[in-house]
Amino acid sequence: MAAPLQLHMGRVIERMAVAPTTGEPVLTRASSEAITGFEGTVLLPLRCRPEARRTVGTIPDGNRGAILAEPIIDWAGRDWLLGFKGVGARRPMFSSVPWEEPDDTSAPFTSESYFGENPWGSMSRRTCLDDASITDLAYPYSIKGFQICPVIRAEPLPDDITTLAMAEYSYRRQDGDGPLFQEVRLIPSNVRLFYQSGTTLGKDTQRVLKHFGVGSREDLDDFIINYVRTGMAALTLYCRTARKEGCGISGLDYHDVWLDKDSVISPQGELFFADIEGLDWAYPVPEERFAVSMAAQFNRNFYEFMYVLDRLIKERELTSGSPVSNQGRRETAASLFEVSLAEDRYLDLERRNGMLMMTLVPDLDQCGTEIRLIDLGGRQ
Repeated sequence: MAAPLQLHMGRVIERMAVAPTTGEPVLTRASSEAITGFEGTVLLPLRCRPEARRTVGTIPDGNRGAILAEPIIDWAGRDWLLGFKGVGARRPMFSSVPWEEPDDTSAPFTSESYFGENPWGSMSRRTCLDDASITDLAYPYSIKGFQICPVIRAEPLPDDITTLAMAEYSYRRQDGDGPLFQEVRLIPSNVRLFYQSGTTLGKDTQRVLKHFGVGSREDLDDFIINYVRTGMAALTLYCRTARKEGCGISGLDYHDVWLDKDSVISPQGELFFADIEGLDWAYPVPEERFAVSMAAQFNRNFYEFMYVLDRLIKERELTSGSPVSNQGRRETAASLFEVSLAEDRYLDLERRNGMLMMTLVPDLDQCGTEIRLIDLGGRQ
């Protein structure tokens, strides 16, 4: 597969100030290895530092994130973009302006609590510590096949920004008196599955594939296999991280995050989960309920995963030039699952009674569960 000219899609439309900061950063195992050139600094809106001597062009990433088109960071055997989370909110939390329209009528940094986890526009130290813990668990970037966008470091915002933010809120302040933080993370691209990026794999499938150099049928098959392999790891994270805890079993689960908006796609088709602040160890459940928990996580995210797979399968069909029935498409999907997951030790696939069945096999004994993956029969 030809290497893409760019990892990012979208235009550099926003300049931000590079401001020095003081205070103790939150570090990870990767902090001393992935040198970015932004150590000891944070990105701020120009209105917060109009006199800034150093500025950079960025691509907006959601409400409080920014991505640099360059430099490209070479780390752990692959190329990454730099992403900054906590660069200030681009709109007030209680704005009456439609989301797609700009609204800079309030301060970019406030202490208004968002989900009880972070102040609006930045990050809390507690969240940064939790993200560092997940990043270290995944070092360099994978937890038993589940791939993440690793956090390199989190820098405290300058004291004057924190002081102003703590005095700015609407109804309920974030717990604590600061400091507020900004995370620096590595991302393989800024293309999300379906939401929260200007270009997504689910909406702009052909454009994304062309940009990533996916030209031939063989290239597309490799891309799809990588997507299925890493996407199914994301759907079965609970199974892969199962551990005994007290009198029950726990595993990593998703909280207030979704694959379609909180994950990105690499140029090779691999799914990387970006917003790892939404990962947490689930409350331990009795062994007889653990199978239910594994199945619930899978079913919660299966549609979002399959929507993009369906788009990719239909792109694959275009190369044949002939229409394909639903029955043929189900057979194609089943074959792709079998090829992609052949070496996945946590998933066993078997065709039985007109169905493709999948057994989740955690490291713990006697805790597996079976899920119907594809119904191969039925209407055309």
